[in-house]
Amino acid sequence: MSEYLDRTIAAYNQDPDKYEASTAGMTPPVEFRRFVETIGGAGKTVLDAGCAFGRDTAEFKASGLIPVGIDLSDELLRKAVTSHPDIRFQKMDVRKLSFDDHSFDGIWCHAVLLHLKDDGIITALREFHRVLKPGGILFISFKKGEGAREVVEDFSSNSARFFNYKTTEAVMEMLQRTGFTDIDAYYINERDLFGPDKRDLDWVHCFSKNASQQSPA
Repeated sequence: MSEYLDRTIAAYNQDPDKYEASTAGMTPPVEFRRFVETIGGAGKTVLDAGCAFGRDTAEFKASGLIPVGIDLSDELLRKAVTSHPDIRFQKMDVRKLSFDDHSFDGIWCHAVLLHLKDDGIITALREFHRVLKPGGILFISFKKGEGAREVVEDFSSNSARFFNYKTTEAVMEMLQRTGFTDIDAYYINERDLFGPDKRDLDWVHCFSKNASQQSPA
C-alpha cells in the first residue's frame, strides 16, 4: 500500500470515536432515499464501499436491503462489527475487491475515493463496474476542487489525510472512461445540508449506472 494512503488510514485509526461523533448524523438524506428507491428497495444487495463505523450500512439494512460493508481502517471496522453484529463487514481495498462479477445491485461509496490518487480511483471504478450487476447503481462523492494534498483537520483527528479534489466534469470523465452511463453529477454544500454547525464545504455528489455486461477496456 502507498505511504500516503497508509497515513490516511492511520489518521482514521487514531481517534475513531471522534470521527464517529463528528459524522454520526451525516448520511445525505436525499441521496440515500434516491439510491434505495432506484435499486428497487427490499432484498437488493448493496456494497457500502468505505463503510467506516457502519453508519450508512446500518441504514441500508433498516431499509430492507442486504448490505456488506468494507473498509481499510481496523479501528473503524471494529466499531462497525461491535455496533452492528448482524451485518457483514470485511477489511478490503476498493481497488481489489474479492467479490464475484455482478454481485451487487448497488454500490454506495460516500467520501472514500477522494483518498486515492487518480490511478487508484480509476482502478476502483473498474472494480465497481465489474461487481455491479448490469443496470446496477453507483453513488460516489468527492470534495469539490482541483489538485491533491494532505490536510490536517480537527474534524476527525489531528493527523494528515490525503484528499484528491474533483469537479463534476472530472468525475463524469472518470465514470465515462470506466464504463458508466446515465451520469448525474452536481454540487451540494455540507452546511446547507446538515446545519450551521457543519463546514462550509462543497461536495460533488454523483449517481451513475452500469449499463453493460462487459468490462471497460
